[in-house]
Amino acid sequence: MIDHLYLLSIYVFLFLLLIFFFLAFLYENGSGGLLLLSLAGSRKAWTNSLFAKSKLPDINSENPPIVSSLGVANVIIGPHIFTDTKFFKVTYPNIQQTQSSASSTESSQQSKKIELIFEFKENPLDQWIFPTEAVVEATTTSAPYEVNFIYRKKVQRS
Repeated sequence: MIDHLYLLSIYVFLFLLLIFFFLAFLYENGSGGLLLLSLAGSRKAWTNSLFAKSKLPDINSENPPIVSSLGVANVIIGPHIFTDTKFFKVTYPNIQQTQSSASSTESSQQSKKIELIFEFKENPLDQWIFPTEAVVEATTTSAPYEVNFIYRKKVQRS
């Protein structure tokens, strides 16, 4: 019995191969510019609709966060593949939080804020923040790593 995921991956590969040949045909016949512009617009629409823009923090500040590189991976968003995407973990210093309890005594807690920021190879001047409310699942434990995530984006209704 053929595994359904294996069969699906073959279909996806053949579909992408068909798209590649179609793009090559359009490019050779002078119609590639419009298609490339359309694909670039689609990539931008996908990233802007899913992620909020961010910037790596200034590490020269008085109380700098710890920025560490997590590595490089390919990211698939909808029909687009973003190769060599860089990921960074930003850990902000302990933040002192004071909470009042029901007995009106104040308790003090320290918490660390951690963000996952990434940048696409094609546009390294823009960084994006990974949603903190996302559910993340690692599907591989060795390279090439594959991580799936899902989250519900809050939609403002008027």
